[in-house]
Amino acid sequence: MIKVLYLPLNVGGNVQQGMYNGFKNLDFIDLHIFDFYQLYEKTKSVNTVRQEYYNKVRDLQPDLVHMQLQMTNVLDATTILKAKTTIKNKKCIFTNWSGDVRNTASSEIVSIAEAVDLTLISSIGQIEMYQKAGCRNIKYWQIGYDPEMFFPIFQNTNAY
Repeated sequence: MIKVLYLPLNVGGNVQQGMYNGFKNLDFIDLHIFDFYQLYEKTKSVNTVRQEYYNKVRDLQPDLVHMQLQMTNVLDATTILKAKTTIKNKKCIFTNWSGDVRNTASSEIVSIAEAVDLTLISSIGQIEMYQKAGCRNIKYWQIGYDPEMFFPIFQNTNAY
């Protein structure tokens, strides 16, 4: 089993169920969720969220830490690097992804890029922009949709 710690960006009660379902549908994934932004909205304390993140990474010892931090400024590079030091499995991968398409490189994503192993963005056209801004290891990542929520309209009919 691959232990995955996923940090979704659930804002205001919007749960990004598609990513959960994607991981859950893989029988070799042991999925753990740290809903960092909901904790921040509840506590209004960046320090609390950072300490809880550190504790979660240290205690879980995941193989993959897959984060959607984007432009929140809640978790920073220092916190991520500190948490990485607790990992005994030196093959653990830390990623940060964004599905946003913007005209400028997000300073938060760029500053976090130094701490993660891979930064993932959903626009091929932004790769060079982020590289010029200082992201050393940035790749295109096709984000999809939740097939349990979105499906062709004819799927539930007798159209055939």
